[in-house]
Amino acid sequence: AEAPTLRFNFKGASFDQVIDYFSRATGKPVVRETQVPGGTLDFLSPETYDLDEGLSVLNVILQSRGVTLRIEDEMLYLQKLSEMQRENIPTFVGKLPSEVTDDQIVTILIPLVNATPSTIAEQLAKLVASYGSVTPLPRQNSVIVVETAAQIRRIQKIIDEIDREDVENILEYIPIRHS
Repeated sequence: AEAPTLRFNFKGASFDQVIDYFSRATGKPVVRETQVPGGTLDFLSPETYDLDEGLSVLNVILQSRGVTLRIEDEMLYLQKLSEMQRENIPTFVGKLPSEVTDDQIVTILIPLVNATPSTIAEQLAKLVASYGSVTPLPRQNSVIVVETAAQIRRIQKIIDEIDREDVENILEYIPIRHS
């Protein structure tokens, strides 16, 4: 079977129409687990995309409206981003592999060197979307972040900065030798 190619050619299209097009083009039925966002989309793109690229592009747009489309068992599921956390989302430790596309929602465990997990979690809480989370793991000296890969890559840079700076804030401890 030919792999489906997608072309985004929308002018004033409702998201219902966009999702229907995606469903027809991929031959996969859509299960609407949440309401389709209102508003319309103008998106004219000369390129054609394969299924994965097309889904990534569409999800970047949908996520700005609080929903996402995922493929599972030959079906497409439209769901609220807040529901994503309960779904089977991939988990990584340390750094995200480059093949993880920016629109994917992932869980990552980031080990810290100098910074305190609770401090980092506090500082980052404002940066994650409502469906995301930052949880400190003091015993593992790490934080767990749930967000889109694009955001996680941004957050990782910030953590690296804070983690390095903390070295300068550590008071030197000089033991006094008893002679």
